Amino acid sequence: MKIIEVSSTSKTGREETNEDTWCFTEHYVCVIDGATDLSGRRFQGDTPGRTIAQWIKQAVTELRPQADIEEIMEQIHAALQEHYKKQGLYDSLLDSESGRPSASMALYSRYHHCVWLIGDCQCMVDGMLHENGKEADHILAAARALFLESELASGKTVEQLAEHDTGFAAIVPFLRQHFALRNQSADYQYAYGEITGFGFIRSLSKTVLLPPSASSLVLASDGYPELKSELAAAEQVLQELLTHDPLCMGERKQVKGRMKGNVSYDDRTYLRVGF
Repeated sequence: MKIIEVSSTSKTGREETNEDTWCFTEHYVCVIDGATDLSGRRFQGDTPGRTIAQWIKQAVTELRPQADIEEIMEQIHAALQEHYKKQGLYDSLLDSESGRPSASMALYSRYHHCVWLIGDCQCMVDGMLHENGKEADHILAAARALFLESELASGKTVEQLAEHDTGFAAIVPFLRQHFALRNQSADYQYAYGEITGFGFIRSLSKTVLLPPSASSLVLASDGYPELKSELAAAEQVLQELLTHDPLCMGERKQVKGRMKGNVSYDDRTYLRVGF
């Protein structure tokens, strides 16, 4: 197994704000996407999303080669809870689902020859796409687009909305409310899974078994609106979107657009390995 190509870029264009990261070891390959925090908190100067992504990355390097997903999540949770205790945050986070830092992860196990998708991330096996997106994001992206379209019809400009995304502001209450469904029973139609250090619902993750003949695997965060078998092709699709629809409210709707001064609507990471 070897890296063919890899790229990780912050939505701001500045590496110090990148909440995505990736990891490649003898036994595991992963892309980790720290979730954007709505509270404005910082952990020793870093955002919660960037911090938890780095903590998970370190935990992955310490996994047993033969670990299954339950053992992996148990070890990651233990590592995160230890960090929370050192920060004096464990008790408050134990009682606050909405206050917990969170992340998504696409993790390949060499031993099991499979990918586990936890949260909103994606992978591609020899050109075949596998996703684990949130249904609520599609609904909220459409609601944001509706709000922005009404703003444009009322006289606002794209430039004004890129500076102050009133559509995103309109859906923030729903995003906050949605935290109540994170890592809940899959009986809830809008439940979703993310890594927080507390709770893992196997049915909210996705397992992608690779065939023995697989020759190429791509792992990526959701910063790519359409995953491709090669990085250049995925970047081209993204740049076309940002050029023609910088607010991301058209055919490829997102819950966020490219804000003024940013290079994209979200951090993005692409990692392709060959076997």
